[in-house]
Amino acid sequence: MKNKILNIIILGPQGSGKGTQAKILAGKYKLTYIGTGDIFRKLARKKTAIGRQVNHLINDQGSLIPSDFVVKVVSLELMKASKNKGLLFDGYPRNLKQAHALEVVMKKLKREFTHIFYLPISKNITIKRLTLRRTCKKCNRIFVLGVNIDRKQIICQHCGGQIYQRDDDKPKAIANRLEIYQKQTKPIVNYYQKQSLLIRVNGEPPIKTVTKEIIKHLP
Repeated sequence: MKNKILNIIILGPQGSGKGTQAKILAGKYKLTYIGTGDIFRKLARKKTAIGRQVNHLINDQGSLIPSDFVVKVVSLELMKASKNKGLLFDGYPRNLKQAHALEVVMKKLKREFTHIFYLPISKNITIKRLTLRRTCKKCNRIFVLGVNIDRKQIICQHCGGQIYQRDDDKPKAIANRLEIYQKQTKPIVNYYQKQSLLIRVNGEPPIKTVTKEIIKHLP
């Protein structure tokens, strides 16, 4: 495995810390980060028809982006990625259709997945973490109330961007997203488990603890 290029997927419900772990690992192992959340939040800020559509879906409804659209965007990102660098998928694929489409693209690029991590957490932990989560509009850095930010802080100390609570981190949207997750994304876990590709790592402990557990499985 030492000479093999790493191609990693990190899955888990909202609030599981998969995005945080993905960015840590992408930095540590110099992998190309593929995060659909970041991609579509950037699209949502654009004053275009597609931008307004994406903004409505993720900010007003807390919905997942239509699968066909996601597949196209991710495929384009993969085509742009350096062939000499590994890939790290943050929370993608989100349903079986996306999983099958991703396999086709990966095969065309002569790549294969080396590790697929799943970070399970309880529903109560999900709700607690998301309601305390704040995001920088400019750099997309995540903050947690009472941990690395207080309620009065509205400016990101890293880039000067505005810190806010995303609409999809509010109770109504959280409930909707969890329902969608159970229906569409949970089957992905079973799909990869049947292929003996899935590695379960508890997502509830502190960030550093989870990172150490993940790294135990990597070269």
